Amino acid sequence: MALETWEAFLVARADRLRQLAMPIAHCVARQDTGHPAFHGCIDWHSAVHATWALLMIGRVTGESRYRTAALGAAGGPERVCEEEVALRLGLLAEEQPYGFAWAQQLDMEAAAAGIDLFSGLGRAARDALVAYVTDATSPSAILAKATCPAYANVIWPTIALHQWARAFSDVEALRSAERAAARILDPSILSAIAARTGPRQTEGFFSPCHLAVLLAARTGSPASDITSALAVVRDSQPYLPHHMRSPHSAGLNFSMAWGCYAAWMVSRDETFRDRYVDLVITHLNAPRYWRDDYAHYGHWVGQFGTFAIGLTFDDLVPPHSSMTLVT
Repeated sequence: MALETWEAFLVARADRLRQLAMPIAHCVARQDTGHPAFHGCIDWHSAVHATWALLMIGRVTGESRYRTAALGAAGGPERVCEEEVALRLGLLAEEQPYGFAWAQQLDMEAAAAGIDLFSGLGRAARDALVAYVTDATSPSAILAKATCPAYANVIWPTIALHQWARAFSDVEALRSAERAAARILDPSILSAIAARTGPRQTEGFFSPCHLAVLLAARTGSPASDITSALAVVRDSQPYLPHHMRSPHSAGLNFSMAWGCYAAWMVSRDETFRDRYVDLVITHLNAPRYWRDDYAHYGHWVGQFGTFAIGLTFDDLVPPHSSMTLVT
């Protein structure tokens, strides 16, 4: 049985998003770097997903203060345009692919609220992500990128690119994302990912099998095609403080929750839903690891939690698009 019933979780989820928003709003407004629009949260990508998180929280709660905080920190079209130019000129190469994938998540979330401020940034990230997800074609290269537990992981940008292409009816980008997804979700590749990245085998902020299940849910793959990854996800157990051997480990409870929720969507097996609730509640009950230590956790972990809870509002359905999948 989960730490909390599903019904109780749904009742409390908006308030929990408001709790997560407190450190996010604080960090996004800081001047930690010289980047014109994404200058808080210690680094560029964390500022991008902090901006995304505030917009998402504002949308689902209906409270404009979060949107105001996000747009106020970004500073308007001129500053965001500077970020787009920097991306196109290769001045943000270190953000490929992780930060660029979040830039597309931000563009989608803003567009869902009728905001086109980040559209140029999303398009600029598009070309870089297409190149990244299509670069690896041999099994060994795909496996190397898919099993990375942090920034270079290829599954996360494939998810973002696929969702973004669906949202904005970009057929070419969608084809690229679907080809990349098909390679990652090939049964032999997926089995190898599962064998290499089982429970407690990562010190990064991503569990590759959980990401793979999220990718499967986004692309419409049935549960029967991803059994090896689902077996790993079924065994998900929360990371407790003594398991967290690096600051990145503090992101795992929330990012594993992404995969558990996706597994429930794919299979309708409530065991996965209970795992999702346990992961989210366990980490929320440890505020040191998402709120209190700014340098290690407070500047980024809350955004992962926001993504986890946000899935329950959007049900994994691509936003504002009825575009047919490319085959």
